[in-house]
Amino acid sequence: METTDNQDELFVVVDKNDKVVGYRTRKECHQNKTLIHRSVGMVISNAKGEILLQKRSLTKDLYPGFYSSSCSGHLKKGEDYQKAAEREIKEELGVARKLNIKLLKRLSLPPGGKQNCTPFF
Repeated sequence: METTDNQDELFVVVDKNDKVVGYRTRKECHQNKTLIHRSVGMVISNAKGEILLQKRSLTKDLYPGFYSSSCSGHLKKGEDYQKAAEREIKEELGVARKLNIKLLKRLSLPPGGKQNCTPFF
């Protein structure tokens, strides 16, 4: 099945200290494992401690059909991690109201990998 992801979408490319060094396409970032790029991943839980998981579309360019965090995405040019998290929650889950989200820890995905991911709860 062919991907529906825009392969020309620009990603924010950073160095190992998360300093912006440029912008490259989704295709370039996902094919060239030396390019570190920014993303966010949110884990949403309820009062019972249950966690919302999302099954990725079969048309995603990476990990189609896999279960993933509640929602996730890449940062846009000029966007900070907090704004990206709020935008992705609205886009993917339809939640437009202000949520109490907090930064957990910045990490690279996969461990030692080339994607700076900032998870939020």
